[in-house]
Amino acid sequence: MQRRLAHPVDLEVDGMSLRLHGRSYARASFAVFALFSSSSTAGAGERKSEFCYTEEVIPPLGIPDEASDFFVDLDQSGRVLLTAAQGPFGESDDASEAFTRAYVWAGAEPQPIEVEGFAQTDGLALNERGEVLVRAAVETGAADEVVWGHAVVWKAGEVVATIPAPDGLSFDEGRINAHGHVALRSEYDYTSDTPVHAYLWRGDALADLGESELHDFNDADEVVGFDRAVPGYVVWRGTERRVLPTSCRSPVDSPDEARVNRHGRVAAAFECDSRQIGMTWAGDEALELPGEGVWIGDLNDHGDIVGSVVLEERRAPALWRDGELTVIPLPQGVEGGHIAEINEQGRFIGTFEIDFIPYFFVGDSDGAQQLSDQWGGVMVVGEINDAGVIVNAVAGDDGEFETTSIWRPCAVEGIRSGVINHKSGSRDG
Repeated sequence: MQRRLAHPVDLEVDGMSLRLHGRSYARASFAVFALFSSSSTAGAGERKSEFCYTEEVIPPLGIPDEASDFFVDLDQSGRVLLTAAQGPFGESDDASEAFTRAYVWAGAEPQPIEVEGFAQTDGLALNERGEVLVRAAVETGAADEVVWGHAVVWKAGEVVATIPAPDGLSFDEGRINAHGHVALRSEYDYTSDTPVHAYLWRGDALADLGESELHDFNDADEVVGFDRAVPGYVVWRGTERRVLPTSCRSPVDSPDEARVNRHGRVAAAFECDSRQIGMTWAGDEALELPGEGVWIGDLNDHGDIVGSVVLEERRAPALWRDGELTVIPLPQGVEGGHIAEINEQGRFIGTFEIDFIPYFFVGDSDGAQQLSDQWGGVMVVGEINDAGVIVNAVAGDDGEFETTSIWRPCAVEGIRSGVINHKSGSRDG
């Protein structure tokens, strides 16, 4: 899916600390959650069926002094990419020998991604043909203090390609698409005052796309980012660059990450003209999304866009379909929320608050239901694939001690799994 960055930025939503898609140790646990219908907010009605999921905590991956397992990516077969990290290290501890290691976990023994000649690896993305993109560092040490001078494409224990960063720079973000092509972003280099750049690799030389952040990358080799020098969202098709137009009189400010689907439709939210707005672009179309205080979480290949809007001074989960806004019904007692991810069947995940405590939810256009009773100082909203498999994580207040869990749809007698027929809106058992 390649939706989220390995270590994304925290987001504050009505007091909820969320990380939109990187511990106390726990043995792998297994439970069944039947998410029963409850009365919705006034006028919202009740759900037509219940969701049922099994929940499993992903066990420690296997590095010495393991403290956090950061969620990175989920593919359609249910493989999970994570990065195991040591620490945290106090002032009296020597962090120079610390290291991280990327792992692929598919329900059995985790598979470490170790690359000869490098001391540590950090997961960046998966694709659907079994390839994994990681960044690699020659030296040990804290992740924010070493040079991540290479990106590596890895598959089934073998290195497919090694991509060096230009001019001694570090890579910090990356995506890999269905063709094995890679989009990367370099870190800001304070020594040389070199700004971040986006890059495209298609099996040959690394193409420098210029000064920009990296937000998303699709199978048509379209790279979406944000150029702060414009300032504005930019799309590269190959190496051809286009600045996306807006409806604003003032410059774009406080940009959220943009999303692009397989057809090239882009969605993003940002501030301009003293408003928080959302827009979507497709070809020559540039459409401002209805709603106040729009935040965008994701979009799918049908063009469905999810996120949240401000409604009656609370943040309400929202769905835009064909440019029209639908505010998602919530159960009684829920105080607002945000949708972070949506799959191709129209099922989505996010977080909402109950008595000022954030919880994960799963839902569709009929409404949202609590996924589990997990909660933490930081709620890491992960991904949902097209089979309905969900991965989320929780961490401490500072984002440390992260633990990742996977939820799989179950078949329990008398409870339907809630698979959605996207075209008709009906549910299949």
